[in-house]
Amino acid sequence: MKKSILSAFLALSLIGIPSFHGALAIDFPLARKADKADGQKAGQPVRVVKLHRVGHAVRQSGMAFPGRVDAAQKAKLFFRVSGPVVERDLVLGKPVNEGDVLMRIDPRDYQRAVDNLALQIQALEAQNALASVQYSRKKNLLASKSISRTEFDAAEAEKKASDAQLMALRINYKKAQDSLSDTVLRAPFTGNVTALGVELHELAQAGATVVVLEDLRSLKIRIHIPSGRLPDALTAPMQGREQQFRVRVPGRKETYLAVLSEFSPSTSAGGESYEAVLSMDQPSSGFLLPGMSVEAAIYADDSAPAGRGQEDAGALAVPWGAVVSDNGASFVWLYDAAGKTIRKCPVEAERAGGSDSALVTGKLSPGDLIVAAGGDWLTEGMQVDVLNPEVLREDH
Repeated sequence: MKKSILSAFLALSLIGIPSFHGALAIDFPLARKADKADGQKAGQPVRVVKLHRVGHAVRQSGMAFPGRVDAAQKAKLFFRVSGPVVERDLVLGKPVNEGDVLMRIDPRDYQRAVDNLALQIQALEAQNALASVQYSRKKNLLASKSISRTEFDAAEAEKKASDAQLMALRINYKKAQDSLSDTVLRAPFTGNVTALGVELHELAQAGATVVVLEDLRSLKIRIHIPSGRLPDALTAPMQGREQQFRVRVPGRKETYLAVLSEFSPSTSAGGESYEAVLSMDQPSSGFLLPGMSVEAAIYADDSAPAGRGQEDAGALAVPWGAVVSDNGASFVWLYDAAGKTIRKCPVEAERAGGSDSALVTGKLSPGDLIVAAGGDWLTEGMQVDVLNPEVLREDH
């Protein structure tokens, strides 16, 4: 009996009639379509995106030059006298204020010189007082013809010699006081210690650099422009005009405003380039340090007001990776903070020459939040999580 049932089951399978087991794998196309449309509700993972806050595009000429950062004020400090260092509470990078004591050398020998000269002055002042009395007395005696002219002349010469010696001694005393004061090295301006040339207890030689101090609150950027690429904008200081630059550090997204302050109309020693100097304040974020390499781009419009760039009223700046192309049209994904969803926003985009940014026009506004990259993997109305939630703050 069992053998007959097994044979019947095999026969049904061979002629293509679905068995009970095969019925469990039946596909329902309508159900699958509904599940796909409502994928996220069915438990699919929410995508994480990085957002970018849209801002105005700053127009530049596209001509950029390499440069190097330097402190606007820098001093190699030294002692005017020699001696062993007895105080040096300094480390590299330490901020100091104008007038702060940086180092001291042993003042004992210089103090003794001051004290010795003070005693010599006291002795000579007594001798000078006596010479003055002798001179006055003999002047009266000469008037009454009680002494000869020769005796008076001798008293007068002694008085003048004493006056000269006292004056010379007082000058030496002032020099000794200056040398004593020079045993203390003070900061001539507020800045940071960037180099040290002598250690505690070592001998500091007069005139040898012991501390390098740089004021990092203001910066200079030196750029060299090949003679064949010299733009007219670099002659602005010679014509009494202000020319602004946008400075960028490779690897950073931030850009900083600088003003052309110096331009040398003669070529450098090699005769192949001209040097220009840009001035700028230390930015509040993204600290710049001497020696850093930067790129400086000239503004296309040199009438930009001080303290800001020349903004293009129509174009907005977005990351190039935020622009998605679809059948010849371009769009960005606009983020809705209320629903945590995204939607397409059509734009016209062009790449800013030589940069990773795009200039776009469309229905975007400054301050809008868009997806910065990876838009090809997103769909209309998709819910997303934000990788950089700090960008949601309006002051970001």
